Amino acid sequence: MEFYDGTGDPDEHVEHIDIVLNYHQGQEAVKCKLSVLSLKGAKMTWFKGLENDSIDSWKELYDEFTFRRRNVKSMAVLNTII
Repeated sequence: MEFYDGTGDPDEHVEHIDIVLNYHQGQEAVKCKLSVLSLKGAKMTWFKGLENDSIDSWKELYDEFTFRRRNVKSMAVLNTII
């Protein structure tokens, strides 16, 4: 499993983890727990900052993991805000 430190494409990383853990027939709860082993640096700090029991599924973990990147706005979009 590759490490992820917050740089690069988080969607690509989660897809990689999903493929690796599906290969090993991991269930959702197992995938959530094992995916943490791939984190380091800023992303490990992010994970440690999550509230206990705040993630209930693999989809929720994926959505939370990639949330900030997907919501980054370009300058063109920001310039249209009044």
